[in-house]
Amino acid sequence: MFLSDSELVQTLEETNVVEGIEVRSGAARFAREAQVQPCSVDLRIGGIFIPGAEDPAPGSAESPRDGVVLSPGRTAVITTLEECNLPPDLGAIGFPPNTVSSKGILMTNPGHVDPGYKGPMSFTVINMGSEDYTLLKKDRIVTLLFFKLGKPATKDLAARGGVTSGVKSLLSV
Repeated sequence: MFLSDSELVQTLEETNVVEGIEVRSGAARFAREAQVQPCSVDLRIGGIFIPGAEDPAPGSAESPRDGVVLSPGRTAVITTLEECNLPPDLGAIGFPPNTVSSKGILMTNPGHVDPGYKGPMSFTVINMGSEDYTLLKKDRIVTLLFFKLGKPATKDLAARGGVTSGVKSLLSV
């Protein structure tokens, strides 16, 4: 079962499931631009990396960019500003928000987020549209739906070695 906005807010306020997220109060909590939506949480761009950029050039693995214009057919690797810290009984499914995908931006590997995942999310975006697309730090880039497991994972991702996706591995593809 996916978590509703009230369950998400309670979880976010009581734990560090997503560090760096803004949980608004009062009427602002239900504003369209709030990061917590009716059954999802929007994460923002933290760093932008360009495949083929060599250190110390902007966009390299050691020097993320804050913005880039992505021409049709071009790719970038994105890390999120927020960091996940999922407990053994909570997972998530990520996908690009409609405001991103409707512009022709294809996102690879957001997929599911296993219980025990810790760190920022990272994934590749490809401009499959016919027009340039601007990526800017702090813009929304991925929507997460969180779900509660019936029983905690016997050995969550952290217990299996804490593997997280890394920018360097995505840049070397």
